Order: sequence, then structure tokens, then C-alpha cells
Amino acid sequence: MTSSGIPGVTVDAISYVQKALLPEQTNPEAAATFARMIESSLKSWFTQFNFFLHNLAQLRFSGDHNDGALLSFIPRTYTMQQEGQLTSVQVHGYQKRYDPEKYYMYILRIQRKGHADPTYLFRSYKEFCEFYQKLCIHFPLAKLASLPSGISVGRSNIKQVADKRRADIEKFLVSLFKMAPEISQSDLVYTFFHPLLRDQQNADIHLRKVKVGNWWAEKPVRDNVQSGQIKMSLHYTRGAFYVMVYHARGLPKVANCQEPNTYVKVYLKPDPTKKTKRKTKVVKKNCHPSFMEMLEYRMSLEVIKERILEATIWNHDTLQENEFLGGIRLPLGRLDLTTEIIEWFSLGSIR
Repeated sequence: MTSSGIPGVTVDAISYVQKALLPEQTNPEAAATFARMIESSLKSWFTQFNFFLHNLAQLRFSGDHNDGALLSFIPRTYTMQQEGQLTSVQVHGYQKRYDPEKYYMYILRIQRKGHADPTYLFRSYKEFCEFYQKLCIHFPLAKLASLPSGISVGRSNIKQVADKRRADIEKFLVSLFKMAPEISQSDLVYTFFHPLLRDQQNADIHLRKVKVGNWWAEKPVRDNVQSGQIKMSLHYTRGAFYVMVYHARGLPKVANCQEPNTYVKVYLKPDPTKKTKRKTKVVKKNCHPSFMEMLEYRMSLEVIKERILEATIWNHDTLQENEFLGGIRLPLGRLDLTTEIIEWFSLGSIR
């Protein structure tokens, strides 16, 4: 290629491209690496800021065409007459949660006129940001304490960031309830502070760390699951068993004809202690999700061959139970794992 005469094509340039293509890695390893690189680029400051501007524009121009819903996470509109007048809203604390990824929920202590006992609500920072943006759109002249959009360099789901966001939320709430009744008693405000199902189910405000699965067990299996396939590769090499989860396709829609928020769980059974449990990230609203994740098991080939690989796909729902969409079981002793196996497997009712 260096003799082609193309400007810029040098030995160093070709060497750089060759190294970037990761020739020392297997195809599944390289695919997973490239997927992580793409995800990293999507997390850059510029990309997130660009998405934020687009979302803000979408809220601005679609806000009047959402069938009466003021907030995306609350399907109806509520008023002060329905809910009872708010007399005090304070940030009681926050909880670290895993569902399956880590995030923080802020606990709000709510006092209403005529009610002696307070109630407690759970709201995420993302939900607060949406609330703040909608207030700015509906009341553009209101001088509310701002809530940063959440774009930050480095990790955002850590205690230091949660503490700073708590202080920002407290300032925001103080400024909100100093506004004129037109704003502080608006339907938007009372919709945000309406108790949701999760507020009633998850009322333990003293817990600091929570696995959501402790409250919401996974749903029973659908009857006669026939829909969908999952693409995986299996390979035993360099003293480890590698399971590459590529894609799924043809998954069924869930409640209200919505596309599922999917993730994959993998076990090597029998496994009574769940030491072999692995999970992929959640891919939102897609019947044909791409996971592109490599799962590794440092076990001998003899032990691996005594196991059954169980891979299941679930719909992840933060407000209700996780729903089983289908799965596969592969007796590994029947397969030649020293040669890479890559296939689309049909999902079924395995449990």
C-alpha cells in the first residue's frame, strides 16, 4: 500500500491501522472491544451535550401532543384539588440501588395540608431534570435554581456526585416553593409529587443500599414462548470459557404493545450458589437488541463440560416485575468447545 502513491499512506499509518484492528484478539473479543469503544465515544461530553439539546428541543415542540401527560414517567395529570395542598417538601436522603445497574434515588419527605403524617416519595435525578426542564418550558420567566443536566466528566453514579446533586435539588425545591401560586401550585408540580406504585411498595426510607430485585421478583414464564432468537458464540481457549452475546431478534412486545428493555442472564448449571451468574447491560426499547458483551469463565474444560449453559432474556421494568421473554439450554458436554461455535439459537420456555 505504501507504493500506491496515495498521500498520507505511510508505513507508520499502516502500522497504526493494523494495531487498531486488534489482530491478536479473537473475532468475538475484537467485536466486544469495538463495541466498548463506540459506547465510550457516545459518552463523550460533546455527544451528551448534543443529545441534551435535541431532547430539549423535542420537549419544546412535542410537549403539547402527549395525550395530557406532563411528565414521561407519570402517565396522568394531577391537580392540587385531587392531591391536597403541599405544605412542606424536603430531601430526606438518598438510596443507592442496583436494577441491574447502579443508580441513586432521592427520598422526599412530603407534608400535605390536613394530613398529620408525612409521606415519602422516591425520585431519580434524571426525573428531577425532566421536571426542571418542563418548568422552564411552561414558565420561561420563572427564576428557579438550576439543576445541572447531569453531563459530567467521569463517573456520575458515585457518592460524591450524589451528595452534590442532593444540595442542588434542595436549592431547587426551596426556589420552587417561593414562586407564585401559578407555578408552585400548578398541575405540573402536583403531578411530579403524586405518589407512584414504587413509592407505596418501597417505603423503607432507612436503607442506604438496595437491590430492586429484593422487592420485585421476576415474573413467571410466559406460556408457550416461541418468539425470538439469540446469537451467541461459545469457545474454550487460553484456559477459559468465553460466551459472546451478540444480538437477539424477533423478541415479543410487552405490556401496551411496547418494545422491551432487554438484558441477558447466563448461568452454567448446576450452580446452587449462583457463582456463574453473568448479566449484560440493558438495551432499551428494542425487539432486536445488540448486546456485544463477552462473558468469561475461568474454569477447566472438564468442569465446563459437566455444565448446562442457560441463557435467558428478560424485559427490565423499573416500576414492575421483570418479565421472562425466552431462553435456551445447551448441554456443554455434547459440544466441541475447542472450536468456536457461533449460531442463532431459538428461544423457548425453559423454566
